[in-house]
Amino acid sequence: NDGRGYVLRRILRRAARFARNLGMKDPCIYGIADTVANTMGHVFPELIEKREHIKRTIKAEEESFLVTLDRGIQIFESVVERIGHSTVFPGDDAFKLYDTFGFPLDLTQLMAEERGLKVDSAEFTGRMEEQRTRARDAGKVESQGVATALIREIADLPPTEFVGYGTTETPAHLGRILSGKYIYLDRTPFYVESGGQVDDSGVIEGDGFTAEVVDALRLDRKIIHEVRFVKGSPEAVREGTVTARVDAARRNDIRRNHSATHLLHEALRRVLGEHVHQQGSLVAPERLRFDFPHFGKITPDEIRAIEDMVNGKIADAIAVRTGVDMPIEEARKIPHVKMFFGDKYGDTVRVVTIDESFSVEFCGGTHVASTADIGLFKIIAESSIASGVRRIEAVTGIGLRQYIDEQIRKAAGLDERIAHLIEEQQELEKSLPGAGTGKTTFVRPSLGSLTLPSGMVDQKTVDAVEQGLHDRQSALDVLTESAADLKKELSRSRVAGAAGAIDALIAQATTVNGITVVTGQVDAPSMDELKNIGDTLRSKLRSGVGLLAAVHEDKVSLVCVVTDDLVAAKKIAAGAVVGAVAKLLGGGGGGRPHMATAGGKDAAKLPEALAQIPSIIATLTKA
Repeated sequence: NDGRGYVLRRILRRAARFARNLGMKDPCIYGIADTVANTMGHVFPELIEKREHIKRTIKAEEESFLVTLDRGIQIFESVVERIGHSTVFPGDDAFKLYDTFGFPLDLTQLMAEERGLKVDSAEFTGRMEEQRTRARDAGKVESQGVATALIREIADLPPTEFVGYGTTETPAHLGRILSGKYIYLDRTPFYVESGGQVDDSGVIEGDGFTAEVVDALRLDRKIIHEVRFVKGSPEAVREGTVTARVDAARRNDIRRNHSATHLLHEALRRVLGEHVHQQGSLVAPERLRFDFPHFGKITPDEIRAIEDMVNGKIADAIAVRTGVDMPIEEARKIPHVKMFFGDKYGDTVRVVTIDESFSVEFCGGTHVASTADIGLFKIIAESSIASGVRRIEAVTGIGLRQYIDEQIRKAAGLDERIAHLIEEQQELEKSLPGAGTGKTTFVRPSLGSLTLPSGMVDQKTVDAVEQGLHDRQSALDVLTESAADLKKELSRSRVAGAAGAIDALIAQATTVNGITVVTGQVDAPSMDELKNIGDTLRSKLRSGVGLLAAVHEDKVSLVCVVTDDLVAAKKIAAGAVVGAVAKLLGGGGGGRPHMATAGGKDAAKLPEALAQIPSIIATLTKA
């Protein structure tokens, strides 16, 4: 409900509400786009060029808001009813409409004005500020305070020279250590987080100390390294020459993911449309993340097309070229260069080119020398993070190995569940009538083993692992369904087998106050099965009450059934009977008049409880 594009979203939501007032229940505003494009396209040619994208975007926004519009209007009306004769619409409720249902404040104000009300804007603003305050990261506030203090302490020092584009290790002059954990160097290979790329890590080594670099700050053209001492102490640090060394393996993983991000960006534009542009990114050693505007979920075919395009450029082993400190006006003239409205650039920029006909971007990050250095690129997730904004997460290098390793562990977990279901199914089949004939419906699935290769992970490995996971999940689904069918079959068999026992119990029935009473213990491993046996008893009783008990894992299950004639005459209810019996067993329960269930904790008292049933019914049916 804020940020880029929200002004347009507010206008669209206001229009959607007007359309609803006119009786429009489905998206309709997007249909006007053709008329606007035809009328104004000669002045704004992009309306013609991007007509379909504009229509899809408006329709998606309409569909999204219409889901909550009706409920939001209901809330608005309930508030109006609640405040009675007051002329002030509470700001707290306006904030709820904004935060929960996407109602911009101006829309709520418009609706309130139509009813002769005024929104308490001060209260609304207060709630907004409370939310912003809660959302602020206390650590960020603290770091801002630290930065301010550090700027004052290093004001007399010269700017730091960043040499990390060409090397991961350099001698440097340590000019100052601040607060025991912040080191200033005159030159450094450590990249400071920017443009989505995370900080480098590594060490600074000097006479008598080794310090691990855990963070880096760029303050007034100077780079400050936050460190943790692993050898020596801050007191041992003296001004002089040190060695600054970036973790080269980690940097290489970051470089792979950053160059892959550029390839992904262009592949998205070519597969999904030129409306795609970066709205946020993360370039870390183990993964990359890319946020962009798009009107709907990306299909599996589109995902594969994007992956294939990126991997095709990787396979081409394209040299990655970098133009350093290029004047911005000169850089703007480069064909196909990516720079977008709203992004801020200095007088000079760094331009990264990966095939001048494919990817040319302004970028200050670190990159591979050749696309072949990236290795395989794999998209692992695609999701929506906001209205009209999608997110892709992908891996290369070490991140890809971690992803494959995780998938193999998932496969191992599925193998264990499959083995358990196989054992369960075999035991169920042994319990079925006719099991001794050797006839079986069980077919063991054939699944190959999955292993992580020692070398580079290639597409063949990825396909094999994903297919293996798919096969295991399919086998698990089949086995789960088969086991469920066998359990139903076994239950039906037991219920049918219990018919003879039911006849015997009916033959031993007693009569209490003119009511036939049947009681007994049966073999039923579940309450559902016990209820099925109870239904059988009820159908065999012409008129009467039956209470059946079963013991499973030292717990008692009870079911009471009452025939329709006794229910209609309101002579007795199943819930009253089963509840009284359950109390004798330390339990409770209830249900409908013709059937009720209960549980008991003390199985040892079951014979005594069954013997008490005639007297319980006598008490319940006493005139």
